[in-house]
Amino acid sequence: MDEAASIEESYHNSYYYFIRAVKILSESPEKQCELVGDYNVAWELKDEVSSGIYLIESPASTLNASQKLAIQQLIDELNKMPATVLREATNHKINLKAMQNPVWVPLRKQAAILQRTLEAATKNNERYFS
Repeated sequence: MDEAASIEESYHNSYYYFIRAVKILSESPEKQCELVGDYNVAWELKDEVSSGIYLIESPASTLNASQKLAIQQLIDELNKMPATVLREATNHKINLKAMQNPVWVPLRKQAAILQRTLEAATKNNERYFS
């Protein structure tokens, strides 16, 4: 496999996991806990969505300027999150309480908007893997 193909594959794999995390972030607290498996839900979501920085910087990126900006804005908001919300948690009760924190409400809305902003990129990613 040549280097360009490897970079493209890396980009598409990263996008796949990023958009999956964005979709989970847009869900209700109960659904988020279920989808992440009640294991460090807040930290995992913040980490996985924040990895979207790679999509902005990748030479294989097919995102336009407004899509990149929307990703960066969500990452910036996640980086403002209080550390107390990102506690380690391995059971449903603690994870659910963390995800019910009001700090997540605007982030869920922002994630839902980002999904719509990235619809074309998501379809492109799905075509890559089909």
